[in-house]
Amino acid sequence: MKLNSVKYFFVAAAVLFSGFCFSQVKYSSDPDYLLSKTEFGNVIFKKFKPAYPDTSVRNLQNYTGRNYMGNLGLPTPEYMLSYKSKPLGFNLYDLPFGNDIIKKQQVEYYRSKGPYASLTGIAGSKQEQTFRLLFTQTFKKGLNFTLKFNRFGSKGFYNKQQTFTNNFYTSQNYTTKNNRFGFYSYLLFNKVKYQENGGIKYDTIFRDNPLIGKDLLAVNLSNSKRTVRETYAAFNPWLKLNKGNDSGRVSHYMDYKLSYAGNYYWYQDAGLPYDGFYNTIYLDTVKTSDSTHLRQFTNRVNYTFRLNKIGFGGYAGYSHEYNILHQFADSIFAHQLVYGSLFYDRLLRRTDFTNTDHNKFFSTRITYSSVLAGPNSGDMKVEWNSELSFRLNEKGLGTKKTSRIYLSVLSEQRHPDFIYNYWYANNFRWDNKFKTVNLFQSKLGLINNASGLSANILWQNVANCLYFDSLTATPKQSNVVISNWQYNLNFNKVLFKHLGLRLNLYYQTTNKSSLVRIAPGAATGSIYYTGNLFKNNLQLQFGVQGEYYQKFRALSYMPATNQFYLQNRYSVGEYPFVDVYLNARIRPVQFFVKVENVLYGVVGSNYYFVPGYIQPDRAFRFGITWLFFD
Repeated sequence: MKLNSVKYFFVAAAVLFSGFCFSQVKYSSDPDYLLSKTEFGNVIFKKFKPAYPDTSVRNLQNYTGRNYMGNLGLPTPEYMLSYKSKPLGFNLYDLPFGNDIIKKQQVEYYRSKGPYASLTGIAGSKQEQTFRLLFTQTFKKGLNFTLKFNRFGSKGFYNKQQTFTNNFYTSQNYTTKNNRFGFYSYLLFNKVKYQENGGIKYDTIFRDNPLIGKDLLAVNLSNSKRTVRETYAAFNPWLKLNKGNDSGRVSHYMDYKLSYAGNYYWYQDAGLPYDGFYNTIYLDTVKTSDSTHLRQFTNRVNYTFRLNKIGFGGYAGYSHEYNILHQFADSIFAHQLVYGSLFYDRLLRRTDFTNTDHNKFFSTRITYSSVLAGPNSGDMKVEWNSELSFRLNEKGLGTKKTSRIYLSVLSEQRHPDFIYNYWYANNFRWDNKFKTVNLFQSKLGLINNASGLSANILWQNVANCLYFDSLTATPKQSNVVISNWQYNLNFNKVLFKHLGLRLNLYYQTTNKSSLVRIAPGAATGSIYYTGNLFKNNLQLQFGVQGEYYQKFRALSYMPATNQFYLQNRYSVGEYPFVDVYLNARIRPVQFFVKVENVLYGVVGSNYYFVPGYIQPDRAFRFGITWLFFD
């Protein structure tokens, strides 16, 4: 009976979308129709890899990660450990916006056999609206143009929680017919604008009655907001020094890269005299208007070589970085950096062509970089990444039987980000001389497609760790070596052709829980039905998913500095977040319907991760994605 009702619902949906779907003349299923590679690292030696869009209905409902502050576009702390690798040089501070901004290392360059576009629209409770666009086309003369645009915002469930976020980048890449010359370039812009409410003022009212109208709850900041604008641009021409194609013995390249960054951070508080949220005021007792403007210019020259037949190569380069920082006082920071890398990539094909899925791929690379001169002189970073894949097809692509083992190791010492050593604003002021931070981390993982199992182990060892303390929300440095571990086990499999199970388990430990705030255990999972209806014209998936965190002490948030700091009063976790969802696809249209936090008001009120900032109540979301190949 229930299945028939679902069928009738999607018959109506099919009729609604059929006129639009049939308007598309071409729908390519060629796995090589779209290729891409990221801006991260040395773009010259990286190869374009297949990037055909996921046309299944898996995980459509999870279009964005959880924001621990309760509304998309707000800052969010990091309670789950992760392997991180960022370039050396000057850094103001790491923006705490999770997946809401596009980092310059995430810019993608594409190659396509024709035009491709993807449009996504999502709407939900509390005026949530999301629009996403991706367009790319490669012209006959070897020039590719790509445009990506994201825009989203939400009023939020609580007072003074409105957010607006815009992400945009355009990338271009060009290669001549003889493969002797080309370039990569991009322009990236992020804008995040939101109200800072300082959290709920009297949260005991909410804990006693979670069903209370959220507009009745007073907040700590009545007229405060923050604006972040980031602009990045780069132009990277390259020249192949030797004639011939890449099937020759060796290839030599020279490239030059000019990069620019113009970042602007602005915090305003017009309710300063009567809110009484801040304990100290240094500059203006009527209102706060703290702004920081950073401009960065980078020139880099690089040499790359590759021994094509054996897959061995390397690169070396020099970079000059010039930073102009405007805060209360202007500062100039210049750095000279050197770096180099050796790498080996090889696809090991079987001579028996009847076994097309028994090929192997091995890749390993070691990268070194250091700061020779400048305020951060002496900073050093060494990283090793290796991967071994089994049971690949003749093109080196994964199959349903593929297994992969990977290992990443990083050792670095670097000066603290600027915000830890010096800050001069209306409500906070400090001048520190902290030591360099030493980090060693490694991550070992295994993925087996046949069984649906994957697992990884992450270890981090940190000396001279930096944090914001619980008494004054100002930076401090620990003299204890901190060791963190994370164990992750994932299972994702469809049983009996229609019953899907997905389970992701995390276990995390630290020897210094007073400074490192992480969830000791976390689990996400779902159980769902999946199948094809109406002669395979409709892909369908509907089910229930849950998310659970073990109890741990949370971080508090300071609006004036845009940073999270320690607190010892509140513990969070032990609340089951349960969602019900339905995903479907009528080629070339994918869409989903989801109800979040269906247990709202039933199993308590401990569904927050930052004191004063509550997760959304029961909420409805709906989204649609449309793919175009013409």
